[in-house]
Amino acid sequence: MEITILDTGVHSATENMEIDQKLLAELDPDQLPILHIYKWQGPSATYGHFTDPSKLLNMQEVEGIDLAKRVTGGGMTFHFCDYAFSFLMPRNHPNFSLNTLENYRFINQFVYLSVAKIIEEKAELGYLEKDEGREENEALNFCMAKPSKYDVLYKGKKIGGAAQRKTALGYLHHGTISIALPDPEYLKAILKSEDSFSAINQNTYYLVSNHFEHEKLTYFREEIQENLIASILEY
Repeated sequence: MEITILDTGVHSATENMEIDQKLLAELDPDQLPILHIYKWQGPSATYGHFTDPSKLLNMQEVEGIDLAKRVTGGGMTFHFCDYAFSFLMPRNHPNFSLNTLENYRFINQFVYLSVAKIIEEKAELGYLEKDEGREENEALNFCMAKPSKYDVLYKGKKIGGAAQRKTALGYLHHGTISIALPDPEYLKAILKSEDSFSAINQNTYYLVSNHFEHEKLTYFREEIQENLIASILEY
């Protein structure tokens, strides 16, 4: 599939999300899809348009984390140890669907392929085909705490999450691929509920078990990005 690859480099979380919002607002329905790749200036977290971070985090403990609201929905996502990307699909593109779930499935196939090129036990990798429903618990409003339909799972745990925003021009897809669990003690300190930590830890698969292995984090981010680009272009 022919796409435009836009690398905007390193920015704050707010700046990265503002670039995405501008790209969506100015999306030409007849142009090529855009893969927006970027990096974070430091420890960052983004939260869905309808999410209140003060209900999820001990706000007095989160100094040093760059928090930003996404134009897409979904729960809070930590960007300490993940690979994040954005994809914009113009409305008149043949792969655009009016069915929102179909759009999730379409983009997540590339997440699947990106991870499949790294792991060995490919039989353990797949999608959540049936959404069992979500527990109505504010404490669990984190992207990686509860799988949704067509999220990418490995060994029964979520490894790829997403959120979307659709307009008359097309849609913006925010994707995240889990690499490592952030420092557990720090995570426990900033989360308002122990249920949140338990849900994130129990439902997320991590390619790297130790968050201090920065070389491995860098390696996997580079590998995933290379695989993601290749998978989209080969489609």
